[in-house]
Amino acid sequence: MRSRKKIFKPDHQSSVVNISSNEQSNHTGQFYRFLFENNPFPAWIYDTETLKFLEVNLAAIEFYGYSKEEFFSMIFDDIEANEEMTSVEGAAEATSENKTGEHIFKHRKKNGDEVYVEVRANDFIYNDQMARLVMITDVTAVINAEISLKKTNEEYRLA
Repeated sequence: MRSRKKIFKPDHQSSVVNISSNEQSNHTGQFYRFLFENNPFPAWIYDTETLKFLEVNLAAIEFYGYSKEEFFSMIFDDIEANEEMTSVEGAAEATSENKTGEHIFKHRKKNGDEVYVEVRANDFIYNDQMARLVMITDVTAVINAEISLKKTNEEYRLA
């Protein structure tokens, strides 16, 4: 039987790095900002009182087609097509009745396209004001497929 060789042998004793709580807080803030800005899912933070956008990530800018400045001049209601999925002719009921508390809404992009999105949101305090962090997932293809399937099933039933 062969003996195993140690691959790593430290030549010196490890040293302890003392980081102040302020430096650690700054590092943590930078880390979370990086996660928010580079998240592949569209996300934003908005003021729950005024509904104004406070932050938007690159994925939201690319998905909706608005610039960061345009988002900051808008309120959350400006992108909603005023239709929660549960009111869209009862279609795709299985998707809209999910068990984790997300809701499906119809949103409008800058180019006028309407898309179905699953919205996940959490309230928190941001810069001393109540805010909501929102992350969305585009479920348009799933909803359209379910609507089409429902329509086909109804046609088949009538035939």
